[in-house]
Amino acid sequence: TDTAELFTGLIRNIEQQSMASVAYTRAGGNAAICGEGAFRIVTLYSDDDGFDQDIRIEPIYNPLAVIWDRNARKPTMEDANHCWVLERFSMEAFKREWPDASTESFEAEHPEDWVSEWYTNNTVLVAEYWCKKPMKRRLAIMPDGTVQEVTDLSEPELAQRMVQAAQAEIELGREPRQPVFRDVDSTKVVRYIVNGAEVLQGPEDWPGRYIPIIPGSLHHALGQL
Repeated sequence: TDTAELFTGLIRNIEQQSMASVAYTRAGGNAAICGEGAFRIVTLYSDDDGFDQDIRIEPIYNPLAVIWDRNARKPTMEDANHCWVLERFSMEAFKREWPDASTESFEAEHPEDWVSEWYTNNTVLVAEYWCKKPMKRRLAIMPDGTVQEVTDLSEPELAQRMVQAAQAEIELGREPRQPVFRDVDSTKVVRYIVNGAEVLQGPEDWPGRYIPIIPGSLHHALGQL
């Protein structure tokens, strides 16, 4: 109960700091108008002098900008393996945001048909591409009974951590447990920023299990009622 109350308080604080009602209202309004809507979860640095980050909820204003994995079936889209979020930039804003990006692929004398979808004389379409990549994870039940991920640990690092956990149990007068290992087929969420011709940013790992785009479309909402 105490843990549930703690998480409820944290989520409420995130919503208040984010003015999340704006994102929820926008997604609901878009869903009522055209059957589609969404909002998103982001992380932002707390200030300019540190590395702490805060979770924020932000609206997605264009309801047609989000393109989901067509094979996803759950109303929450948590089973989606990829998602696109599109945004069109003026050429000036595009060059300011990505000064090293090239537009030569869009400026060919006889451009392919696909180019007209991404590039005009004054704008560039930029896509935020989220996907889940398969990865192997290794879990261990430590001598003190805790479950830890040990995927990236070297053998000496793992042995040291095992010894420390065993010693902690002995100091408490308890018998250390025999370590147990489990290999897991998992995924990690990765983000790319592309413009149809090149990757502008990425890959960037997202610290979560799910793509942080939340559907608010009418048929998704009805599916959850």
